[in-house]
Parts: sequence; structure tokens; C-alpha cells
Amino acid sequence: MPESVQCVDPNLAQSPPFCPAFPAVRNHFNREGAKDAKEFQRHNSHLRALRVLAVESLSFDSQFPPLPVNIPLMRPMTLILRSAGTNCDGETAYAFQKAGADVESVHVNRLLENPALLDRFQILAFPGGFSYGDDIAAGKILANQLSHHLAEPLHRFVAAGKPVIGICNGFQVLVKTDLLPGPLAGKTGQTCTLTNNDSGRFIDRWIKLESRPSPCIWTAGLSALELPIAHGEGKFVPGDDAARTELWNNRQVALVYAGDNPNGSTDAIAGVCDRTGLVFGLMPHPERHIDPIQHPAWSSRNAQVGEGLKIFQNAIAAVA
Repeated sequence: MPESVQCVDPNLAQSPPFCPAFPAVRNHFNREGAKDAKEFQRHNSHLRALRVLAVESLSFDSQFPPLPVNIPLMRPMTLILRSAGTNCDGETAYAFQKAGADVESVHVNRLLENPALLDRFQILAFPGGFSYGDDIAAGKILANQLSHHLAEPLHRFVAAGKPVIGICNGFQVLVKTDLLPGPLAGKTGQTCTLTNNDSGRFIDRWIKLESRPSPCIWTAGLSALELPIAHGEGKFVPGDDAARTELWNNRQVALVYAGDNPNGSTDAIAGVCDRTGLVFGLMPHPERHIDPIQHPAWSSRNAQVGEGLKIFQNAIAAVA
């Protein structure tokens, strides 16, 4: 949740809590965006300073009851990029909102028309589904659109320190560009892939996961967790042994399947990041375990939040 401060102003006892400066400032920043993560953090620093001045300027009178005035900081703006066949954008939006972000769902055609739209956002998400029906291969058509028409603005987005996540089909999209995991063993372009499960079937069930030491901002503070999977092409395969070795040497493997490798992924790899730790992709669905009651055994677990929420909260913390 966004930070807030409570102050009191006796003159507001008969009117709704309102501090006129803050909505205008926040709306300007949300409309104009921030060119990089550091600028967004500076915006919030300015709001904190302005908030302190607002509190110090209030006068008090014991004859009036104090009225709390909450002055929130900016909420990071998350862009959820969708295409024909995307079907997990609603759950992904809910996850980011629950974690403390504002969300806008944008069709890829709108971004193709105006790549500068990216500048308004601090976080970018590629949700699950079956983009373009997974024709040719899972995520391939959307990946080609990104590689041929949006490569420069996407690389600029990451270079500005802004996090990117690809979930399930979004992961399949990212690995078929040069964004994830990035150059490996002297090779650029696509260096890994996600292909048909060893079982030859679509798999839809819950799976246990473990995090691995990595620079990934999305998995910071995670150890073991349980999330659902739902895919037919989830087997992660590096391009060759050199790429596989470098993935581990660079600590780019962020998540692995624990005890059970459901799709035959090399080294049971479930999620990887780029070298910066900002770009992250995983086959399991963290957005489907935000609330504790989404787990099939929720009544016996006594959990306060879903285990996937931390992943989204980490991204918010990284840009706040």
C-alpha cells in the first residue's frame, strides 16, 4: 500500500479531508510520467517534503476534534500489454493494484501506433494467455512484433531502471525476443526457448517452487512458495551447454521447480531474469495466488496473503 501520513486540521472538521496541493501534483506526475525510475523516486521525495510542510503549516485548537487527513504518495503506473488471445490481464491488473500500483491495460496495436506511451509507466507486464492463438509457436507472433517494431523503446525502458515481467505466455514472448535472458556465451538475440512439455500434454495444477540467489528484484526475499501452472509449452531449454552454464554463472536462474519437474525443463528452471535483475519471466502464475483463499488447501493453511503477492510488491518497492 502507498505510504501516507496523518495530520489534523481543526478547520476541516466540517468538510471532507482534502489537501489541495497533492492531487494536482500527483495527477501531473501520473499524466506526464517519469523518464526513469530515479525520476519517479525524486517525485515521491518531493511529495514527502511537501507533505511535511503541509503538516507543519496546520494550526490546532482544542475546541475542535482532530480530523485525520491522509496524503498518499504516488502509486507507480503499470502497463499491462495485451494482444488477441491474452486472457490473464484482469488477474494481473488485480495483483498489481493489490500490491500498490495503478494499472492501465493497453493493446499492442496502440503501442505500435505510439511507442512513446511507454514513457508514462514505471512497470511493464506481459500477462498469460494464448497471444495470437499461439500460432507458429507459443508467444512467437507477439515476440516478432516486439523485436521488429518496439525493440528500441523496450530496451530504453529497461535501461531507465524500470522492471518488466512476463508470466506464462508473457515469459514465452520475452524469451523469443532478445530481452530475456539477454546475451549469453557471446550470442545475442534469442538464446533460450520454451517448448513442448515432455508429457506432450497441457498441464494445469499447483507446483512447489524454490528461489535461487540472483539479482532479480521480483524474487527478492522469497525462499519457497507454491503457485499454479497452466501450460503446454513450458519446458525451458537453453540454446546450448555454454548458454546453460552462463545462466548459472551469471545467477540468472531465479526460480526452480522443487521436487517435481512438471515439464522437463533443463535443471528444473521455472523462471529467469536478465543480468540487471529487472526483466523477469516465469511459467507459474503468481497473479493466481494473491489472496489466500485462492489456494486449494486455504482452509488449513491459515495464511494472511497469497504467496504470489510478494512478487508484485517487490516491483512496487523497486520503483517507489
